[in-house]
Amino acid sequence: MIHKIHNCIQKDKQWIDTASKAFKMAQMRKFYEHEERKLKKELQLLSDNQNAYGGEFMLVKQERKGIVIYKDIPELRHVNLDEYRGDPVVSWRLTKI
Repeated sequence: MIHKIHNCIQKDKQWIDTASKAFKMAQMRKFYEHEERKLKKELQLLSDNQNAYGGEFMLVKQERKGIVIYKDIPELRHVNLDEYRGDPVVSWRLTKI
């Protein structure tokens, strides 16, 4: 038996315009996030991978523990999960001071 999928086809100009704007914003967000990552990487290089500040900005290295890889744990009961953690994860935060 074939089941029909009922879609609500929008022909309303406002809906289409709003969808178009939302799509464009998502594309712009991806572009700017990529540019931000490149600039932060440049700041890391310019500061020799050290915490740094200049003008009204401060670059701070943040590190957290890696994720737990649950598929590698034979039993979850009475297991020290730190034995199964991946490598630490490093992130950088740029703040205005």
